[in-house]
Formats: sequence, C-alpha cells, structure tokens
Amino acid sequence: MSHTEGKLEVGDGSEHQSVTTIYANDALGNAIADCYRPHSLSMTHEEMKANARHLVACWNACEGIPTAKLELDGDVLIWIDKVALSNAALTKDCCELVDALRIAADYLPDLIGEWAWKEGEIAGNAKQYDDLVNASKAANAILAKYPEQS
Repeated sequence: MSHTEGKLEVGDGSEHQSVTTIYANDALGNAIADCYRPHSLSMTHEEMKANARHLVACWNACEGIPTAKLELDGDVLIWIDKVALSNAALTKDCCELVDALRIAADYLPDLIGEWAWKEGEIAGNAKQYDDLVNASKAANAILAKYPEQS
C-alpha cells in the first residue's frame, strides 16, 4: 500500500475550533489528517496549529524518501547525510560551471563581432555562427539566474 503522494498544507481553522485539518496540496485538496485539541489538555489553539505545521513540515521534508527508510530509525539519517553530501557536491560543481560559463560568455560577444566583420567566413560557416550566437544568448540567460557575488 502506498501513501498519498505530494506535499501537504495546513488548513485555515479558526482559533475557536478544536481541530486543525491537514490537506493534500493538489487539485482535489483532500483532507489527510486532523490535529485535535483534546478538551482534557490545556493545549492552546496555537499549539495545536503548531503541531499540525510541524507534521506537515516533516512530511514535506521527507518527500521522496521511501517509507521503509524512514521506519529504520538511524538508517534514514545516514541516507539523508549521503543525499546532503551529494547535493553539496552538485552545488559546488554548479558554481564552478557558472564561473567557467561567465568567463566564456565574456569572450563570446568579441568572437561574434570579429566573425561578423569577416562576412566571407560567415557565409561558409553560417551554422557555426548561428550556434555561437545562440550559445551566447543561452549563456546570458543562465548567468542572469546567478548574479555575480561581490
């Protein structure tokens, strides 16, 4: 049996209610669970809502982790550490690629400009020239997502 896929969200219960509902964050928005404020406890509405938010945050943070891994106590921590290390390595690689792209993009306008002055060369290499112009546009679009850090 599988669980409900996707992210969850906390409902907007009023502070006079003794329940906060957790919903699937999808087109249907089905109720998944209720967090109750038992009358026997002196729990405030804010505490009940905080419990619901905590449960939703844990659910959403564990998206993609197999339930069996979550049930193995410490093993999931090892798995999360491996994913975090992998993500850190990918982030480092991405930063290095963006830096390299930034250097290459600095030279592309000059190369395109020099080639444009040599009209005879463009005629024989129109595809390569177009590829270079498109690569320059793509590089600038990617670099716009990663402003230079000062």
